[in-house]
Amino acid sequence: MISSCAGRNFTQCEFALLLLDLLDLETRETCEGAFALLESLHIGPVGGWAKADPTRILTPQEMEEVRCSASLAADQGLISASSSVIVARLNRFCEELKASLEAVRESGIIRGKTDVPPITGYQGGTERVASPPF
Repeated sequence: MISSCAGRNFTQCEFALLLLDLLDLETRETCEGAFALLESLHIGPVGGWAKADPTRILTPQEMEEVRCSASLAADQGLISASSSVIVARLNRFCEELKASLEAVRESGIIRGKTDVPPITGYQGGTERVASPPF
Protein backbone atom coordinates (compact mmCIF):
# COMPACT_ATOMS: atom_id res chain seq x y z
CA MET A 1 0.00 0.00 0.00
CA ILE A 2 0.99 3.62 -0.48
CA SER A 3 0.80 4.27 3.24
CA SER A 4 3.04 7.35 3.32
CA CYS A 5 0.72 9.18 0.94
CA ALA A 6 -2.42 8.71 3.04
CA GLY A 7 -3.84 12.06 4.09
CA ARG A 8 -1.70 14.09 1.63
CA ASN A 9 -4.82 15.35 -0.19
CA PHE A 10 -3.50 15.10 -3.73
CA THR A 11 -5.88 16.27 -6.40
CA GLN A 12 -6.56 13.88 -9.23
CA CYS A 13 -4.46 16.08 -11.52
CA GLU A 14 -1.52 16.39 -9.11
CA PHE A 15 -1.40 12.65 -8.56
CA ALA A 16 -1.60 11.87 -12.28
CA LEU A 17 1.24 14.28 -13.08
CA LEU A 18 3.30 12.93 -10.18
CA LEU A 19 2.72 9.37 -11.33
CA LEU A 20 4.01 10.17 -14.82
CA ASP A 21 7.22 11.47 -13.27
CA LEU A 22 7.65 8.58 -10.83
CA LEU A 23 7.03 5.98 -13.54
CA ASP A 24 9.54 7.65 -15.88
CA LEU A 25 6.84 8.21 -18.51
CA GLU A 26 6.50 11.13 -20.89
CA THR A 27 5.81 14.39 -19.12
CA ARG A 28 2.57 16.16 -19.91
CA GLU A 29 1.74 19.80 -19.39
CA THR A 30 -1.97 19.36 -18.68
CA CYS A 31 -4.18 17.19 -16.54
CA GLU A 32 -5.99 15.98 -19.64
CA GLY A 33 -2.72 14.87 -21.21
CA ALA A 34 -1.67 13.03 -18.05
CA PHE A 35 -5.06 11.33 -17.76
CA ALA A 36 -4.98 10.28 -21.43
CA LEU A 37 -1.48 8.78 -21.19
CA LEU A 38 -2.28 6.90 -17.99
CA GLU A 39 -5.57 5.64 -19.43
CA SER A 40 -3.74 4.36 -22.52
CA LEU A 41 -1.70 2.21 -20.11
CA HIS A 42 -4.85 1.16 -18.19
CA ILE A 43 -3.71 3.06 -15.08
CA GLY A 44 -6.34 4.88 -13.04
CA PRO A 45 -9.03 4.61 -10.42
CA VAL A 46 -11.78 2.06 -11.06
CA GLY A 47 -14.27 4.83 -11.81
CA GLY A 48 -11.79 6.60 -14.08
CA TRP A 49 -9.99 9.90 -13.66
CA ALA A 50 -12.14 12.91 -12.71
CA LYS A 51 -11.76 14.73 -16.02
CA ALA A 52 -14.69 17.02 -15.31
CA ASP A 53 -13.18 18.00 -11.94
CA PRO A 54 -9.40 17.41 -11.97
CA THR A 55 -9.01 19.33 -8.69
CA ARG A 56 -11.11 16.76 -6.83
CA ILE A 57 -9.12 15.17 -4.01
CA LEU A 58 -8.05 11.59 -4.67
CA THR A 59 -9.46 9.30 -1.97
CA PRO A 60 -7.23 6.69 -0.28
CA GLN A 61 -9.28 3.97 -2.03
CA GLU A 62 -8.74 5.60 -5.44
CA MET A 63 -5.04 5.96 -4.69
CA GLU A 64 -4.84 2.24 -3.97
CA GLU A 65 -6.79 1.49 -7.16
CA VAL A 66 -4.26 3.54 -9.13
CA ARG A 67 -1.40 1.69 -7.46
CA CYS A 68 -2.98 -1.69 -8.26
CA SER A 69 -3.62 -0.73 -11.89
CA ALA A 70 -0.02 0.51 -12.23
CA SER A 71 1.19 -2.79 -10.79
CA LEU A 72 -0.91 -4.67 -13.35
CA ALA A 73 0.50 -2.48 -16.13
CA ALA A 74 4.00 -3.34 -14.92
CA ASP A 75 3.17 -7.06 -14.83
CA GLN A 76 1.85 -6.80 -18.40
CA GLY A 77 5.01 -5.02 -19.56
CA LEU A 78 3.22 -1.76 -20.37
CA ILE A 79 5.59 0.20 -18.09
CA SER A 80 9.18 -0.53 -17.18
CA ALA A 81 8.92 -0.02 -13.40
CA SER A 82 8.06 -3.06 -11.28
CA SER A 83 5.15 -2.93 -8.87
CA SER A 84 7.42 -2.83 -5.81
CA VAL A 85 9.40 0.05 -7.32
CA ILE A 86 6.17 1.97 -7.94
CA VAL A 87 5.13 1.70 -4.28
CA ALA A 88 8.63 2.53 -3.05
CA ARG A 89 8.85 5.64 -5.25
CA LEU A 90 5.43 6.91 -4.20
CA ASN A 91 6.12 6.29 -0.50
CA ARG A 92 9.54 7.94 -0.73
CA PHE A 93 8.07 10.98 -2.48
CA CYS A 94 5.35 11.36 0.16
CA GLU A 95 7.85 10.95 3.02
CA GLU A 96 10.09 13.63 1.51
CA LEU A 97 7.06 15.88 0.94
CA LYS A 98 6.05 15.49 4.59
CA ALA A 99 9.58 16.30 5.78
CA SER A 100 9.76 19.35 3.50
CA LEU A 101 6.42 20.69 4.69
CA GLU A 102 7.44 20.20 8.33
CA ALA A 103 10.72 22.03 7.71
CA VAL A 104 8.87 24.96 6.13
CA ARG A 105 6.39 25.03 9.01
CA GLU A 106 9.17 24.96 11.63
CA SER A 107 11.18 27.63 9.81
CA GLY A 108 8.65 30.24 10.83
CA ILE A 109 7.30 30.90 7.36
CA ILE A 110 4.03 29.22 8.29
CA ARG A 111 3.12 29.15 11.95
CA GLY A 112 -0.51 29.23 12.90
CA LYS A 113 -2.29 31.78 10.77
CA THR A 114 0.12 34.66 11.22
CA ASP A 115 3.31 35.48 9.39
CA VAL A 116 6.37 34.92 11.54
CA PRO A 117 9.75 36.01 10.18
CA PRO A 118 12.01 33.02 9.63
CA ILE A 119 15.30 32.88 11.46
CA THR A 120 18.22 31.30 9.67
CA GLY A 121 21.42 29.94 11.17
CA TYR A 122 23.38 32.85 9.66
CA GLN A 123 22.63 36.27 11.04
CA GLY A 124 25.90 37.84 9.97
CA GLY A 125 26.71 41.02 8.18
CA THR A 126 28.87 43.95 9.13
CA GLU A 127 28.23 47.52 10.05
CA ARG A 128 28.10 48.41 6.37
CA VAL A 129 26.35 45.31 5.03
CA ALA A 130 23.05 44.19 6.50
CA SER A 131 22.15 40.53 6.47
CA PRO A 132 18.41 39.95 6.30
CA PRO A 133 17.10 36.88 8.19
CA PHE A 134 15.70 35.36 4.98
